[in-house]
Amino acid sequence: MDEQHQGHRRGEPCCEGGREDQGPNQRGGPEGAEDHLDYTAGLWEKAFWQSLHEVRVEFLKERIRDAWGKGMKETSQAVLEAMLAEWKRFQEQEEQRSQTREEGPRERIKDYFRKALRKAPQ
Repeated sequence: MDEQHQGHRRGEPCCEGGREDQGPNQRGGPEGAEDHLDYTAGLWEKAFWQSLHEVRVEFLKERIRDAWGKGMKETSQAVLEAMLAEWKRFQEQEEQRSQTREEGPRERIKDYFRKALRKAPQ
């Protein structure tokens, strides 16, 4: 990192108007072919490791479902029922609050969100 970029964290806006995690030309860096090759190779390397991680996750998901699936299904149903009951209580509290509020721009915005809450699953 040269003196001009010292003090910037990776990903923060750069003094040239770009971000340090963008491609060479996007952040105002050198335009040489080698920079582009290095940048592109880095993207492919990152994609490889991310993909390998995702494959490992998929394998583990299968094994976990086989081993614990039945119990987890029953537990997830109980959790869902409890959360829906909590959601219903939350909706009722919001309805009570909406009946005792003052009118203004902030309240109109809140009304919008209250209406969206009413449309949520029951």
